[in-house]
Amino acid sequence: MNLGWDDLLIQDVADDDVERWIAEWRGIVAGPIAVAFLNKFGVWFLRRPDGPVDMLDVFSGDIERVADTYESLVANVNDRAWQEVYLLSKLVYELRQSGAVPGPGECYAVVPPAPFGGPNPMGSDLVTASQVMIMRVAAWQAICAQAVRAAAEFFDGDDLGPCIFLGVRRAQGEPALVSVPRLAVRLFALAVALVVMWQLISWTEPVAAFAVLERFTPNLVWRVNTARPLVALSFDDGPDPEYTPKVLAILARHAAHATFFVIGERAMRYPELIGRIGLKGTRSAITTS
Repeated sequence: MNLGWDDLLIQDVADDDVERWIAEWRGIVAGPIAVAFLNKFGVWFLRRPDGPVDMLDVFSGDIERVADTYESLVANVNDRAWQEVYLLSKLVYELRQSGAVPGPGECYAVVPPAPFGGPNPMGSDLVTASQVMIMRVAAWQAICAQAVRAAAEFFDGDDLGPCIFLGVRRAQGEPALVSVPRLAVRLFALAVALVVMWQLISWTEPVAAFAVLERFTPNLVWRVNTARPLVALSFDDGPDPEYTPKVLAILARHAAHATFFVIGERAMRYPELIGRIGLKGTRSAITTS
């Protein structure tokens, strides 16, 4: 399998999308910029008006000068060794071989984010396919920016030196003395960031998110892997005297089945509908009493 530019880069993005995505990094990316491109993991390559090109590593929040001129960047992009380091071409190849191919407006995301203990492929960390999911670029940018800021609040402060999202890391072995009130505030910031991450994943509902859920909740069944062309239909908060019969008619017309999650009080009010659900070969389950 040969990789083309569309396999390695996110480019030719609408201006409105670029402005929305880069807005997540406001305060971290400063000064006038023009976007050259993003790699397939959402890492930015930004042109400066005076010529140099900087890379924004979304995994760490670090900004690195990668070329003194745009022309030298173009030359580097065509170099295979450069592609392996900055475009993660080997990892992209493995992911595409496994069937993970982002669509328009999507990118690869590594879970959990690097500031929360996940690997940073831009920092040469080993990343396996099981740690990668496909996500909307907008959601991934928001998650990374929130994670970087939350980690900066947690690990750094006025008494601990520069924040990590400015590209300066604490020297190895340097003591980290944190007062109890400050630690409580940072733990709260970290909790907020995790909640934001969960909400973003819930809103975008990427299929690959199930891999994360399964990893952290091994005793729950989130999905069933099958090679058959099947989907599971479910309907919540019924039965409803107006809509439930219509839904049952549509299911019968297509010889399809579904699960109705009903509310106990409504089930008692409309027992004949519960009976009809069973007669149609579908199933019901109680949501609330």
